[in-house]
Amino acid sequence: MDPDLAEENVHAAFAIGLRVPGVRYVHTWDAADPHRTFRIQLSDGPGGSWASARYQGWEQEDAVQQAGPRRLWDEVASARLWWLEAGRPELSRFGLTVTADGEQSVWLDEPRNPVG
Repeated sequence: MDPDLAEENVHAAFAIGLRVPGVRYVHTWDAADPHRTFRIQLSDGPGGSWASARYQGWEQEDAVQQAGPRRLWDEVASARLWWLEAGRPELSRFGLTVTADGEQSVWLDEPRNPVG
């Protein structure tokens, strides 16, 4: 998956964030050669999983590297596919239910359609 598609728009990024919990990302590059080194890097912190996807030449076999118990880039790609198959829902189609005990659940279109 082209890494730009993970942040195609706020709607895609939000849906991916819901489906890939606990993951943070940063953009990194070597100033001397930003076109070859520009990457999105993902981490789940203490979980020990990480992934790195190169923007330039993203379709090449070595463009993505990942390690740890979670395959973070695979999760991101799967989450984006879910978003596409759900009809590219915009933010306004998501809702949140919070119980009296403080449990939270996010849903799409109606509470009977949880996202997670």
